[in-house]
This record gives sequence, structure tokens and C-alpha cells, in this order.
Amino acid sequence: VCRIMGVYWELIPKPIAVAYLGQLVGTLAGDASSTAVRSAVFKGLTYLLDNHLCRPVLREALPRVAEMIHDPCATVRRALLDLLVTVKTIRTIKFWEVVPVAHLLARLEIEAPDNAKRIVELLCVPPWCTPRLFILCTCVYASVRWSMFVCVSGGLCT
Repeated sequence: VCRIMGVYWELIPKPIAVAYLGQLVGTLAGDASSTAVRSAVFKGLTYLLDNHLCRPVLREALPRVAEMIHDPCATVRRALLDLLVTVKTIRTIKFWEVVPVAHLLARLEIEAPDNAKRIVELLCVPPWCTPRLFILCTCVYASVRWSMFVCVSGGLCT
């Protein structure tokens, strides 16, 4: 459904598209009987984000899935985090409007390493930053923090 909607978005009347998205986000994203259905919803929504015409409608629909960050299944949480990483690259939708940062931090505390890596990427790496630039920024930040620590503790600063 999401692939078809993404390709033919401009041909689908807005009320019908909103109704489909409401069904996906409201009913299928919380389907207790199947983890595959829940994760497929987030993968489909990620696909929809590729079409810039879908984004205004998705901006209204995505906050309804915020509680799914606490889903008992790691696969569903991984699909939601992949969706949030994709949202992070879009200027018109802020990832913290979809899932509040407090929920992400609470989840980071108890999350498995694979998903925790995605949360750290989401919270720490700016979208405009290349990996090489990020390493450089991290090193500079760490050296500044270290020099402040040494100065405060009465170390090498004069």
C-alpha cells in the first residue's frame, strides 16, 4: 500500500490518502497479533518519506506512533528508529516532534546495542555531518572538555 501511495500520491485524493494513513498509523501500527505487521508499517512509512508531496500529511500522522518506541519487540523498535533516522534528514519534519527526546533517552538506557547505536546516531550526529567531520568534531570537543577538566582540577593550566 505504501509503495503504491508513494508512487501515485498526486493521483490519490487527499481524504483517501489520509484515511489510509490513519488506518496504517492508528490500527496496523499497534496490531498486537503480529510484529511483522507493525514493523512493515514503519518500513512503508519510511518509503513514503521519499516522496516530498507526502510529507505534510505524514507530519500530522507520525506523532501518533510515538509510544511504539516502547514496543516489546526489538524488530519493531528498529524499524521505528530507521524511520526516525530518515525523518532526521527532512527539513520539514523534526524527529523530536514524532518521538519526544525523553522517550528516546529512556529507551537508550535499556536498549540492545544494535538499536542503541541508532538512537545515539539520531541524537548525536547532525544530519549535515559527514563521518570524517563528525570524528574531527568529536576529537575537538573531547580535547576542549579535557583541557577544561585539567584547569578546573588545578592541573596544567596557568
